Amino acid sequence: DIVAEIVSDSADFRAYLRKKMWNEGFIQAELSGEEEEQQQFLQYAEYAEPVRQMPSHRILAVNRGEKLGALKLALTVPGDTYIAYMLQKLEKNPKSIFAE
Repeated sequence: DIVAEIVSDSADFRAYLRKKMWNEGFIQAELSGEEEEQQQFLQYAEYAEPVRQMPSHRILAVNRGEKLGALKLALTVPGDTYIAYMLQKLEKNPKSIFAE
């Protein structure tokens, strides 16, 4: 929660994360909900694609599927680069129990 608050308060962190998510992020979808709702979204079962390569009509389709409860979406990004960036930018308190 503390890290999320720091990131949300920092325009630099938000810009960095937005850029990284666009360049390196993947949208993953899987079917969820009732079978009746899933029928028009069967092509998105076990679907994954880089965010930057998704055409707008596909973004709208998976968003609609999520809204209807037929799809479960996840945005995945390589976490190591974010952690390294945050550690580099955050001020360190030598008296903190997390100082090591």
